[in-house]
Amino acid sequence: MDIKFLSEKFYAEFQDCKEILKKEDRPYLVLVIECDGIDYAIPFRTNINHNLSFICSEDPEYRGGLDYTKAIPILEDYYIKQLDKEIKIKQNEFNYLKSKEEKLKKGFKKYLKEFRKATLNSDQKRYEKILKYSSLQYFKDRLQIK
Repeated sequence: MDIKFLSEKFYAEFQDCKEILKKEDRPYLVLVIECDGIDYAIPFRTNINHNLSFICSEDPEYRGGLDYTKAIPILEDYYIKQLDKEIKIKQNEFNYLKSKEEKLKKGFKKYLKEFRKATLNSDQKRYEKILKYSSLQYFKDRLQIK
């Protein structure tokens, strides 16, 4: 479990992909986890209002966490920005993530399974939102999801 930034080169390559999160003033922090042999970068967000995510607190009022719908598969080394120093987040958030690492990975695997199912059944209305808003839509061919 590593905390990183996506690189400028990554953002330039995918600049026309509107579901990939980007900010003009600063990049999104991402948590890199491995799932089924592929590393994924899952962005931290401060206000998540859907269930396809991992909230970094037990407090029901808190909506900050990791947004599965905006995850990016790290298919090339240059997707990750190389830094000389380690990236830090709030210690309480880091401790919470560490203590819930298995739950986080299980939730993300469930999301990947749902995205694959949606891709294979794209004609079904119930999958419309996941297909429209997932950043994985730009990587289906490279992930061999047809």
